[in-house]
Amino acid sequence: MSGSRIVRWLPLCIVVLVGVLSIRLIGPSVPDEIDLLTGPEKSAFHEDGQRYKEYLEGRGVRVNLIETGGSLDNLRALAARDRTQAGFVEAGVETSLGSDESAEGLISLGSLYVEPLWLFVRSDLPIQGLEDLQGHRVVLGLEGSVAAGIAREVLDMSGVADDVTSDPFASLTVRAAADAIIAGDVDAVFTVGAPESEVLQSLLRSDTLKPVSFRRSAAYERRLPYLAAITLPEGTIDLGLNIPDTDLQQLAASVTKDANHSPGTTSVMACLSNVVFSCGLLARAVRKQGA
Repeated sequence: MSGSRIVRWLPLCIVVLVGVLSIRLIGPSVPDEIDLLTGPEKSAFHEDGQRYKEYLEGRGVRVNLIETGGSLDNLRALAARDRTQAGFVEAGVETSLGSDESAEGLISLGSLYVEPLWLFVRSDLPIQGLEDLQGHRVVLGLEGSVAAGIAREVLDMSGVADDVTSDPFASLTVRAAADAIIAGDVDAVFTVGAPESEVLQSLLRSDTLKPVSFRRSAAYERRLPYLAAITLPEGTIDLGLNIPDTDLQQLAASVTKDANHSPGTTSVMACLSNVVFSCGLLARAVRKQGA
């Protein structure tokens, strides 16, 4: 089994807490069909959605997986409340909503797991921390994404937000950003995601890149309460190849299941609450560190 396959379960696995009987006890109030907002193809959100789809369709609920740009798109669609929907949303994404937008009235079905903020830089550059990004070409994340929002905040707090070149790369998707830094077209990339995702695997296993540790993660956690400071121990991703080759101090955002108040949502909550993502190295790390 390849290392990338082994690590696919890292932040999460599905634990069925209640079986078919509990679904059937809900009776006719369970909707026949729901939309589940996920994320881009091959993202962790998209893969999570496939797991929920398999679980719910095995219990008589048709699930339409809808690929989106991620958390912000999901939050906006849920807020529209035009049909029974649920979706994956990262903590803190509401800060990216416009002044005329609101997430009021949405229901959180609970926290699933955490997704870290990653900073990858070219190995040939002397970048050891955020303060070293001055004068470099940096991809903050797709405009309006959680990664871009968090990256701007930590750079601003570090006093270097105005000293990096990022505007030309605001339209790059996660995949495009990964390709750009591997090709040497940019110097650094911020992204948020689970380490088992295909894009993160390509970045973590690249010989020309290195992940950067957030040395003052505890201080950022105090200033940004929707984030948790966690440690990814040396070798967690791949013990054989020792990836990462040192402990990484990271900032992580919680991923929640959210739903709207469309008819049938209460039943959807009951169905979805039967599936909980609760194991994996990152989940255990957060519990042990008291986050």
